[in-house]
Amino acid sequence: MRIIFAGGGTGGHLFPGISLSQDLLLSNKVSKDGILFLCTNRAFDRQQLTQYQLNFRIAPSPRLPRFTNPLSVIKFLITLFLSLYFTLGYFRRFKPGIIVGLGGYGSFSSIIIALVLRIPFVLLEQNVLPGKITRLFSPFARYVFCQWHKSIRYLRNRKNIKITGSPVRKEICQAMNLSREDARKKLNLSKENIWLILGGSQGAEALNQAVIENMEYLKKLSDQLGIIHLTGEKDFPVIRQLYQKAKIEALVKPFSEDMGIIYSASNFALTRAGGIAIAEMSLFGIPMILVPYSYSSENHQFFNAYEVERLGAGITIDQKFISQELKGILDKFLTDMPAFAPALLPLGEESLGVPDSAQQIICLLG
Repeated sequence: MRIIFAGGGTGGHLFPGISLSQDLLLSNKVSKDGILFLCTNRAFDRQQLTQYQLNFRIAPSPRLPRFTNPLSVIKFLITLFLSLYFTLGYFRRFKPGIIVGLGGYGSFSSIIIALVLRIPFVLLEQNVLPGKITRLFSPFARYVFCQWHKSIRYLRNRKNIKITGSPVRKEICQAMNLSREDARKKLNLSKENIWLILGGSQGAEALNQAVIENMEYLKKLSDQLGIIHLTGEKDFPVIRQLYQKAKIEALVKPFSEDMGIIYSASNFALTRAGGIAIAEMSLFGIPMILVPYSYSSENHQFFNAYEVERLGAGITIDQKFISQELKGILDKFLTDMPAFAPALLPLGEESLGVPDSAQQIICLLG
């Protein structure tokens, strides 16, 4: 079997593909030379695929233009032509037997070429509201592997939809066996409660600002609350210095490759509402304070957050009010955290995290 994984640009798109490739290699159904990622030109894609020692090529990735802007349309058409040209060349040299679309604009050209060459393809979808690429091409896909049951209502061909959850990287799944106490020792944390703050692979300025504005209150909780804060590159120096000045036990990093250990150590989290982050935290039973990114495509993070709250696994806060409401939210979690735990256990059709998602997908790929 030879497989092309098409897409990337963010952790939400790229990590499920990396996770699935890990399990494929372990299953011996495909060799390392039988996997190729066609990714975007973002540094994040190159960094992650290099770290995981996966073969990749960069293809131009056209974004949909503003049709009221003629220059934007011309740029789109040129990029689309180049993308299709290079993608066709990669297909002819690699000769894939199946394409795995990871979503986002980075997967568009590969799926078009797959349709033209009649190569079967499948789609991975991590959000409740499926992305534009998934909605456009789902009728022609062999399967659409969805994380959420509610996604079915937004897709036209329901016969090929499989609810498998989203694949999670092996090193994260393996950390599920690590006790909270051992995880905290590895991270040099000692407090009774550990609060995880993360805004995705790029950090989140609004979450960082809310923490900065509530630093005095956090200082009052420092005898019982330790913090793991993944800030992103931009705000990292300032926030690290503020924690040190307030003498708060905090592990502060721009980004971490040790997410499994971090999840194992954490009691609850303040986070954006990306599908993969939700799937990962759910595996560890972490209640979530969700702040959907209001400028996400079609506001898809709001739909994810709504489902988490509906299942009782967290609460949703509008980004505009997070700074004002953070104190009350922390009080609620610290005094009544067990109330959020039951919905994070396996709930049949409504499980949020699925440890064997990749194995389910591999079985269907054949």
